Amino acid sequence: MSKIANVWVFSDVESRQAEVLAGARELGDVVSAFVIGTDGDVAKAYAQGADKVYLLGARETSRIVEDYADTMAKAISEAADSALILLPGTRCCKALASLLGVKLKAGVVTEAYDVTVEDGGVTGKRMVYGGLAHGQEKVASPFAVMVVSGGVFAPESEDAARTGETINVEFVAPKAAIKCLERQPSRLLR
Repeated sequence: MSKIANVWVFSDVESRQAEVLAGARELGDVVSAFVIGTDGDVAKAYAQGADKVYLLGARETSRIVEDYADTMAKAISEAADSALILLPGTRCCKALASLLGVKLKAGVVTEAYDVTVEDGGVTGKRMVYGGLAHGQEKVASPFAVMVVSGGVFAPESEDAARTGETINVEFVAPKAAIKCLERQPSRLLR
């Protein structure tokens, strides 16, 4: 299997970050990770396999993950002419994937259970028709966004000695942001 030059990773859930970084290492030459958080979060991304970390700043409760789409798209398009963007299949990352697809004019494949790189193109396999069939989609655009299901890639063991280049990214405010007024814990239906 061949590799793609640039793979970008973001995970809004800490438990899925190691998995998508392992997939990025498998599929790409240079792995860049977007991180929202602290220096400890940056160190963890390096330990899990990132070559470069684009630090989006400290976690702010007034911002949702989707607010970072413009910021991420700008960083990706300024750094490379083509790339694979790998995200876990969380609710927020699925929404982020659609926004990145629009901003980067990228093909988007969701719920991929297999991702391959062949002849410079990215292919994702996923279930269709409610799981009755399997579909294979090859992304023809220079940028490809893949949202992977859980368990697609096995996390590698962490190496705390790994380091890399950290780039502080200036936040680009979305033109039409969703404003978070309040957060409440979910209640179970009875």
